[in-house]
Amino acid sequence: MEFASWWGMMQLFHRPQPRVTVAQLLSWAEAQVARGVPRQAICQEWLQQHRCAGTPDLKSIYEQAERQLFGEMVARDLRGSELEKMRRTDEAIAEYEAIVADGFLGAHPYERLQALYLARGDYDSALRVSQARVRTLSLIRPPTPPSWDETPPLRLVAING
Repeated sequence: MEFASWWGMMQLFHRPQPRVTVAQLLSWAEAQVARGVPRQAICQEWLQQHRCAGTPDLKSIYEQAERQLFGEMVARDLRGSELEKMRRTDEAIAEYEAIVADGFLGAHPYERLQALYLARGDYDSALRVSQARVRTLSLIRPPTPPSWDETPPLRLVAING
């Protein structure tokens, strides 16, 4: 096989990966958020892309974009805490609600939002936040049914005797 045909064959298998920038990824993410996709879901996708990316440059781009998007959620959480300290409860609730809508994995905004709603006597909202937390965690780590090896069998107790 001559060099030219060998080189042509190698080009079929080693195509360059499309070039993407952090700014392009963040722009795409904002469009997805506008469509209702949670920021945490985008971060999870980018982490997966980071693991699968072929070149170190592409891995770095996905990692930088994920850190920036995740950093926005963390900054919003910190803003909520600061607003709480200044007794600006309504604004803190708005920040925490935005984090809940983003599907953030950290426990702090959910716990604080529940506490604020419980302090107001708004039990329905506190329950809604609790359910959102459970949904968020179930999307990340779906529950697996226990096997007989992990869970002892239940003992049946006779009711009548």
